[in-house]
Amino acid sequence: MNSFAEKRPERLRRLASLGLLAAGVAHEIRNPLAVMRSETERLADAERDLAYLKKHRDLMLKHIDRLDDIVLKILGLAKEKERQRIEVDLNEVIESTLQFFIFDRVSLKKELKPTPKLMGDPGELQEVFINLIQNAFEAMPDGGELLLRTGTAGERITIEVKDTGCGMSAEVRSRIFTPFFSTREAGAGLGLSIVERIVREHGGSISVESEVDRGTTFKIVF
Repeated sequence: MNSFAEKRPERLRRLASLGLLAAGVAHEIRNPLAVMRSETERLADAERDLAYLKKHRDLMLKHIDRLDDIVLKILGLAKEKERQRIEVDLNEVIESTLQFFIFDRVSLKKELKPTPKLMGDPGELQEVFINLIQNAFEAMPDGGELLLRTGTAGERITIEVKDTGCGMSAEVRSRIFTPFFSTREAGAGLGLSIVERIVREHGGSISVESEVDRGTTFKIVF
């Protein structure tokens, strides 16, 4: 009995970790599925020319490949694989991330200055930008402007993701990186907590500035 009692807290901690992991995996899968669903619905809105259809086909294929990568990552979890660490050009990561989105309602402005390379996992860093850009899209359902800016401050790399969307209240801002907190009924509330964790594990920090009806700016410093 004593042995069982001693092991019980450890089992509970493991179950809690597995629950958080499962929720995180579910969020990663739902993100590309949500994009695929919305873009598929838009295809039926009006007659489309062949070039438009090809662009959407390519977008769908990119998200299918991303889902495949997520499944492979899940299958590799049991192997306790060491996190990949290579030199990463964050501007290249941002450019590759933009291929997952179609900018028709939202106008894109890029101010990408040369930055030092960062030692990190390119897949995880891409997940950061996918989540932040997806958040910006959801904040601007009727259109707006998305600004992506990179630069340096001394020896640090700085990144800004700025939208002209609905913004956030002070209360929402204070909880935005909390796991399972979401302002959307259908949201899992894990996107920004995942972003914060990845940034932190890469030695960086993330902050947010926002004003209701004026927009939101996420600032990352590595």
